[in-house]
Amino acid sequence: MLWITKWLCLFLLNFSYVEAVEEKTIISDHVEVKLIKNEPLNNNTTLGVHFKMEKDWHIYWQNPGDSGAAPKFQIDKGSLSKIHWPYPSRIPVGPLTNYGYSNEVVIFLDLKDIISTADSSKSQTKINLEWLVCKIDCVPGFGEFIIKDENITLDKKLFKNFKTKLPKKFKHEVFFVNNSKEHFEYKIKMPATTQTNNLFVFPRDGETFATHSPSLRVVNDNVFVSVPKNPNSQLGKHKTPSFLMVSENSDNKVKAFLVEVSQSTSYKDFLIGVFLALIGGLLLNLMPCVFPVLFLKGFSFLKSTDQKAIRKSSWLYTAGVLSTFFIIGLLLVFLRYTGQSIGWGFQLQNPYFVFSLALLFCLMGLSFLDVINLNSLTLPFSLQKKTDKYFSGDFGTGVLAVVVASPCT
Repeated sequence: MLWITKWLCLFLLNFSYVEAVEEKTIISDHVEVKLIKNEPLNNNTTLGVHFKMEKDWHIYWQNPGDSGAAPKFQIDKGSLSKIHWPYPSRIPVGPLTNYGYSNEVVIFLDLKDIISTADSSKSQTKINLEWLVCKIDCVPGFGEFIIKDENITLDKKLFKNFKTKLPKKFKHEVFFVNNSKEHFEYKIKMPATTQTNNLFVFPRDGETFATHSPSLRVVNDNVFVSVPKNPNSQLGKHKTPSFLMVSENSDNKVKAFLVEVSQSTSYKDFLIGVFLALIGGLLLNLMPCVFPVLFLKGFSFLKSTDQKAIRKSSWLYTAGVLSTFFIIGLLLVFLRYTGQSIGWGFQLQNPYFVFSLALLFCLMGLSFLDVINLNSLTLPFSLQKKTDKYFSGDFGTGVLAVVVASPCT
């Protein structure tokens, strides 16, 4: 009765399910599936999963695009260390664009420590497969193979043919250029033999990139690829995206490359960035919320004629400034890592911080006008001792300078 109920539910849900089989081929709705190899089976091996679809039906790439789902693979013993996906095609379905495979495809699985013995007294490794085959409507499929030599078809020609469709690592530099509202732009140093008029880009991350066709512009030996952004994307240039770049030559030979975007542009650009940051820091000192604060330190210098003491005071003041900026920077990185969409100066969006800052400015102004004397405030001895040690000296003045200068940072 349980088996009848199971098959009835699968039928009603339009599922195609096949139990673990000893045969070489799973025949399912609109698709046939089999395992292939190019050498005898061993404990660490690469197998190909061959999908052969009916005309006008397709399955999906690792990033399916606007709809669909990529095939899934799982083994019950050993480990599936890596899945290798041949380059896909763009498949328009009404207003949607999918990435996938028509006719047939072989997806390669790197398996480690599998049990490949044919001895029936020992348990065999099983591989569980899930797929979605679509035309307009979609039919989910499920099946299992027992991994042993007689279940796997030896087909060196088919294995080699689809191995050539696997993307190779792109050896040239790719840099992040711009993060606009609707696009991510990358600069690619292209080989001279690549024909950019037949260049296709397939983002591997469907949550970050949209499926609209990327736009290309060529400047000298560089290609600028503008990849449409998913409206809900949270990716900034601090992450390292990757995508496939597929080029087709005039002789119809197709080359596919796996492109990893460099974290930084170049040593020259890094030095330019440091120089501009230094200029920005110097200009910051002329801002109306920073320039007056500098005199807080200048007053302390006027009180001393000891050059050694002044030098020590300067180092402590600098340590207070850098430490405070370092802590704020770490907090910013941590909050962005946890998914918060914030930028530098985020603390000024907090009304409690702004109120505290306004109160501090009022107290400092009244103190400078001799209306109140902050030194006359009494604190508990232990707190007074720590305050004098950490916040009333040169280091504390540096901390105060950063806090007071917050509106200009």
